[in-house]
Amino acid sequence: MMRATNSDNKDQIAAVHFFCGEHVDTRKEMNSPTTEANEFLSQLLSSFKHINLVPLPKMGEFDGDDMEAVCQWIECFLDLLPATAVVFCIIDGLSYYLAEEQTPEQANELLRWLIKLTRHQKKAREHLELCTFKLFLTAPRQLQGSYVTELKADEVLNVPIRPPRTGGFTEMKWEAGAGG
Repeated sequence: MMRATNSDNKDQIAAVHFFCGEHVDTRKEMNSPTTEANEFLSQLLSSFKHINLVPLPKMGEFDGDDMEAVCQWIECFLDLLPATAVVFCIIDGLSYYLAEEQTPEQANELLRWLIKLTRHQKKAREHLELCTFKLFLTAPRQLQGSYVTELKADEVLNVPIRPPRTGGFTEMKWEAGAGG
């Protein structure tokens, strides 16, 4: 597959994001994990406008209602990015879709795929020139899901509801240090 190059050889960084809490009414067809995957693809395309998209149509007709098909398009697009590219995928509140009656299967499918993609990119970067893909999942409470329990300790960062007080950066510290 052809690898796109950035004309000015600068690193490209993009953050694709989806805030599930803003799309909780699953009676609306557009509020679903499949829509979330479509949104990621759309944001990637917008973030990396310089990429040669010739290989994408070779995958066949795009079906935005098929989660697996959308995920394949995302994978193909990531393969086109230069090794210097970094993609941060930020999902807040996937727990809404995991807990909802109509969407837990799709949400688990998306979660499984994102975890698999993250691990694959990390491992493949050892011997291939692939972009860096980082996944950040946040939730108002602890994230539940069949694939969350399979995450390794070094893949999870649990932040306490109330972070410990460390004194912060006070005006006195500012005056004594950088600002004074």
